[in-house]
Amino acid sequence: MWGFDTTNHSVRLQLTLPIRDRQAAANLANALIRKKQDALSLRRTEQQVRLDILNAITNLESSRKSVELAKVQVDLAQKQLDAEQKKYDLGTSIMFYVLDAQQRLTAAESQLVTEYINYHRNRLALLRATGDLLEERGIVLQ
Repeated sequence: MWGFDTTNHSVRLQLTLPIRDRQAAANLANALIRKKQDALSLRRTEQQVRLDILNAITNLESSRKSVELAKVQVDLAQKQLDAEQKKYDLGTSIMFYVLDAQQRLTAAESQLVTEYINYHRNRLALLRATGDLLEERGIVLQ
């Protein structure tokens, strides 16, 4: 009869070669660049916060000294007014000098009010820079 020998032999060879995925490499490079940029941005922000706090402290201290100086000016203007008033009462001065002393006292008091306002503004700026403003005002965020 007719017979066929059907023995099959096969050899299989698999070769795997890494093919560079250019898109993945580009994504990785972009991610590394963004990471460095974010680190630099964070560092810049931290430095700016430190600078803002130092400036706020300096401004607050300057305002405190300005308030002290304005108080001295008010005290001096009050003493000058009292002296001019006594001179006027004794007849050794004229009303013009009394009114001038009153005007200088009013200007000194006005300057004191301005310095108090600046002091409180600078105090709020320091609280804002340190992040304590809401807590100082009793505001709680949820």
